[in-house]
Amino acid sequence: MEWVRWMYEHDADLTLPYDTSLSALIHEQCFKNVVAPMQFNPINLIRKSGKTYLVFRG
Repeated sequence: MEWVRWMYEHDADLTLPYDTSLSALIHEQCFKNVVAPMQFNPINLIRKSGKTYLVFRG
């Protein structure tokens, strides 16, 4: 989900945290403040789905 990193690079309201893992980025309060609450769950589900895919594919 490169677009999450893109948001951190281009949105002044987002401050890149020390931990730059995808999970840490989307769970940062500043990210949650920018993303609508109804969008957060699908974003997190996509993150979890990708992780599951990698585990079963391996």
